Order: sequence, then structure tokens, then C-alpha cells
Amino acid sequence: MYRRLLLSSISLVAVSGCTSNSDKEDGTDGDTATDSNSDDLGSSDTGSDNSDEYPPTGYIYVYLAITIPDDEPVYDAKEDNLTEVTDIERALETARSEYTDGLEDEIEPEDETHWENKLAEISGNSVADGNAGSKIEGDGVYVEYEGEKYILLYDQAES
Repeated sequence: MYRRLLLSSISLVAVSGCTSNSDKEDGTDGDTATDSNSDDLGSSDTGSDNSDEYPPTGYIYVYLAITIPDDEPVYDAKEDNLTEVTDIERALETARSEYTDGLEDEIEPEDETHWENKLAEISGNSVADGNAGSKIEGDGVYVEYEGEKYILLYDQAES
């Protein structure tokens, strides 16, 4: 009988101790440490305003170019310095490794940028921070890389 009472009391004290500092009206977390090293004790305050903002994420998509309109230029990835952007070079290398002979015969021209036909996708904050967006403008660019022609598309998701 006393065992249940003891266990119930201990669990109530433990739970109330964990949550006792969470509702401070002054906005503090209840930490009263005055030691000069108190910032090194696991504080996660980064000086931000605690908003839900995240850095933008950039996306590079690479597809095999099945048809190229006559009025669209085809850039050479190396000569036109597209591969100077690390993320573009990585995307093109991935697409090249995914390409197999005869793949262009399996893709219908109207489906060349369908998600199932994507050869590469590179994404991340570094893509958004880099120059990929300035190199891949508008509705994408046609690029020749190591003997094959690709469509490069760029998109950026804001926070």
C-alpha cells in the first residue's frame, strides 16, 4: 500500500520539477546561474528573434533533352562556365552517370520534364546561396555536357 503512495509521490515531484520553470512570465527559462560560463552550459539561444524563418532551399533538376526548340540556345557546360558552379557540375555529373544509351528513345518529347524522367536533383541551402539561380534562368536552359544534351531547371523555396 505504501509502495504505491511512494511511487506516485515521486512521479508527481519529478514531473512538477521538470515543468516548474516553463511558465515564467518574465520570459526567462528559470536559469539563475550567474557564472560567467553559463552560456557554455547548453544554451541554445542564437540571438535570433525565435521566428520560424529558415534559409531558402535551392533545387537543380536535370532532364535529358529530347527535343530542343530552334530558337533556344544550347550552352556548353564547360566552355560557358556553368560547371564553375559546384552544384551545377555535381548535378550534371549525376545525370551523366544515370544516363544509359537509348534512354532518349524511351521518353516521349512531351514528357521530357516529367518527374519520372528526372536524371538528377540537387537541393539544399548551398544551392540557393550559390550562383545556380543566375546561371539557370527562366524556364531552364539547354546544356551540352560530355556529349549529351540536358535541360537544367532551377527552383527556390522560400521560408
